[in-house]
Amino acid sequence: MQIAVGVTFVYSGAAKLRVGRFALDLADYELLPVRLVQPLAAGLPWVEILLGALMLVGVGGVLPLWCALILLAAFALAISINLRRGYRNACGCQGSTKPIDWSLASRNVVLATSLAVAALSGTPLPGLRALAGAHPELSAGAAVAAVTVLLLTWVAGRLAQSVHEFSRQLRRSRIPTFVGGDR
Repeated sequence: MQIAVGVTFVYSGAAKLRVGRFALDLADYELLPVRLVQPLAAGLPWVEILLGALMLVGVGGVLPLWCALILLAAFALAISINLRRGYRNACGCQGSTKPIDWSLASRNVVLATSLAVAALSGTPLPGLRALAGAHPELSAGAAVAAVTVLLLTWVAGRLAQSVHEFSRQLRRSRIPTFVGGDR
């Protein structure tokens, strides 16, 4: 899982730098004082890239895991607060302009939970460098596991989003649902 999150962090940070609109997305959350938006938008992508790289090469022990966990929890909290407010602002995740939804918050909670398990065990994965050199068969297995976890996380997020969208459409339609005595 550490490798999958490491790849995600490197990709996300690089995408935020490439797209160049992260400060606008961050401001749209309306959670920070205006004077902090620009410095945080300038630094956070680099922090993500650094944490992702540390997780990928297996340097720093559990510290990068805890830092990534804190960031993922903060992202989930920010998304949840804005959804509760009724906002549908752009996520800013991986440079995307996709509006926030519950699947994004859920994805971050799942990733943070998996990092918590690894960090609390005190035995983070050794990273790609050590895997490739010491155990070639393990590196292939770790890559398959990382891709599988990423795909399952994506599928779970898409499913949550689809269920939410379907229930929203049902509420808007005039078709009786026959739930709760509404016959």
